[in-house]
Formats: sequence, structure tokens, C-alpha cells
Amino acid sequence: MMITDSLFQGLEKLNSLLLSAEEFFQSNRTVVPAWVSAGEHHLGVFKLKGKWRLLAAGPKPADELEDDDWRPIGECSVTTRLAVIDALDQLQVEIAKRNSEVEADVAAACSAISRWIESKKVARGA
Repeated sequence: MMITDSLFQGLEKLNSLLLSAEEFFQSNRTVVPAWVSAGEHHLGVFKLKGKWRLLAAGPKPADELEDDDWRPIGECSVTTRLAVIDALDQLQVEIAKRNSEVEADVAAACSAISRWIESKKVARGA
């Protein structure tokens, strides 16, 4: 069966909108990878070749996912792309949660390093 012009145009628009969603996640300071499940399909933001990318995987149970299962969203099957659309808000919430957790860890690490540096100054008599 041939692809209709309207389906082709719809797929082109879908890909363009998904790229816009990826740009949104890139511009919102993602600092750690995060992913969410939408049934047996999964949506995540991961660093790929030095750039934060919107990736998807599935259909596969979450506990069976491997690194090679993830693909840039535009390279996934139409079925996978459609299955994860409703998970965009959930992914945004997960990223905010993960960033918040890392922020506390970074603050604790900075305090620990500062204390260590100060202890070395005292030990040297600085």
C-alpha cells in the first residue's frame, strides 16, 4: 500500500514537533538522564554524542531495557512515537525531580570540598 500525501505530511509535521520538544528539553538545563514509561514504550532524555537528546524505546518491559534499545525519537517507529507523546509532561516532571536531587548532592559535595580545603589551610598554617 502506498503512503498517502496526507499521511506523509502528517508524519513530517510529527517529526518537526518532536524536534521542537527535544529543543525544549535541551534548553531547560537537563543535567542528569531521566526516563518514564508509557506502557511498554519509554521516553527519556539522555546525553548522546555530547548533546541531550529525546530518546524512546519499546515496545519492551522497562526491566528488560538495554542501552541499545534507545533511539532518537525521530528514528523510532511511528507506533513508538505515537505511544510516548502523552508522556512528555511526565518526563518534564521527572527531569525536574532528578535535577533537584542532584542539586542537593552538588551542594553537599561543595560543602565537603570547602571543608577539606579549609582543613588543609589550617594544617599548613595558612
